Amino acid sequence: MDKLTQLKEARVMAEDVIEKVDSAILSLETSTRWASADLLLGGALTSFVKRNKISQSNSNIEFVREAMRKLNEKLNDVEIDIQFNLISDNKGDMFLDVIFDNIFTDIRVANDVESRLAEMNKIKEHVSDLIIELDEKIKKSE
Repeated sequence: MDKLTQLKEARVMAEDVIEKVDSAILSLETSTRWASADLLLGGALTSFVKRNKISQSNSNIEFVREAMRKLNEKLNDVEIDIQFNLISDNKGDMFLDVIFDNIFTDIRVANDVESRLAEMNKIKEHVSDLIIELDEKIKKSE
């Protein structure tokens, strides 16, 4: 496969990463709103809905992770060192958050969600820069 074709394929893959990051960001913003509501209102129902939104956010983060893995394989000379942390979403957290509904867990979860949102924004910035770089290389190769 020639270099131009590889560059174009990499660009398409980078666009796919951006789409998945955008979905993760929207999901995390929803999780952030529910985490804030849980801090202010409390209650098992609010905590349960928040946990559901966190689970959806984690699924979207996993989609980003897989798309980034494929992109990095395509661009084996480009290393993007970005951490992919998930929001803690185990049964113990669910139990503490929903059953005991304590403020300390609510604050920790809200901070975790905010951190993941910042990470996704960082990834979007890095991949957007990569797309610009790929566009320049494609232009030179045509």
